[in-house]
Amino acid sequence: MKLTIFSRTRFLKLGEFVLCFILIVETCRSQAQHREISGELDGVFFDILYPEKWIGDLLIYNHGLIFEHLPPSTYLDPSREPFTTLLEDGWLLASSCYRRNGLIIGDAVDDVLELIEYLRERFGRPRNTFLIGESMGGAISLQLLEDHPNQFQGALILGRGLFTMDPMSPYTYRYQPDAPVLFLCNISEIDQAQEYVAKAAARGKLLALWEIKRAGHVNINRAEYLAALHNLFLWAKGEKIALRRDATIKFEKETSTALFADGGAYGRIRSIDPTFGNLSTTFVGADWTRLGITIGQVFHLEINGKSYQASLVSTYTDVPKGHWLAFCSADGYFTIAINFDNAAQRAGVLSPSETIFISNPQRHLDP
Repeated sequence: MKLTIFSRTRFLKLGEFVLCFILIVETCRSQAQHREISGELDGVFFDILYPEKWIGDLLIYNHGLIFEHLPPSTYLDPSREPFTTLLEDGWLLASSCYRRNGLIIGDAVDDVLELIEYLRERFGRPRNTFLIGESMGGAISLQLLEDHPNQFQGALILGRGLFTMDPMSPYTYRYQPDAPVLFLCNISEIDQAQEYVAKAAARGKLLALWEIKRAGHVNINRAEYLAALHNLFLWAKGEKIALRRDATIKFEKETSTALFADGGAYGRIRSIDPTFGNLSTTFVGADWTRLGITIGQVFHLEINGKSYQASLVSTYTDVPKGHWLAFCSADGYFTIAINFDNAAQRAGVLSPSETIFISNPQRHLDP
């Protein structure tokens, strides 16, 4: 086994966070130190987030499909929930890039198992190991649970991708995981989770299915994510939780900061997704309403001096591959993206705060 390690230390300063759901969790964030470790196992890159004081629990994050033309990534970002909260609570977090981008499940399972073995050798055997699987990562997580039942205490599965077929390693579910599984899905992509849960129930396995009444692909806000994960941990300890629930936690409506001029609206980029290049913007629902742009409508988009035609949609699959789109994220702000492509790269956006202009080609905005 060939191993290469790179290590660095980062400091995070976090504010106060309050989570209200079935239970109320209130945590005061202070200066926290953790280590970020990147390495390579037999040519497969991985990332580890090691807390200041490890409590003995491990979370493995299995990411979804990454386009073949993009650089490999684990998507394990310490500033992203639930990783921020878990890290400060003393969890050890790890994720594999998998040996290749694109559709990969069977080989990804092997890559994750090799990473877990390395973690045990380096840090010791954890007292609990949980899985998070997003999109295609949900299929990877379920296969790990079904084939290695004694290694994991539970899994949180998000989004659609459970029945993604890997032609290089076909797999048939047994629908009998021996650990708690909680599915957290947007209403527009809940069908596969419903099918898995129903077939598991027919075999005597009761799983949790929580629904987010919001369209989108893994379009889940931090409060919803953390509430589901918190309840999964309670369930694994033997406590009862709701197996069916409307898990939607509505965000506060943000006030518009857009500048309406030149027949449209000017906003800016809040952040850039480091892997997929999606652009989180300052536009909110009221901006689109004022412009008269509704779901399904094409609008004019300008970024970095370049013009595009885009569609206002509920989720990525509402448009063909390669098309520009905008949708309302779970935090209330609108995301600009390209279905199966990198919007930041295409538009030449290198950093946040750049200006974005949108307008309705069917209507001129009155001053």
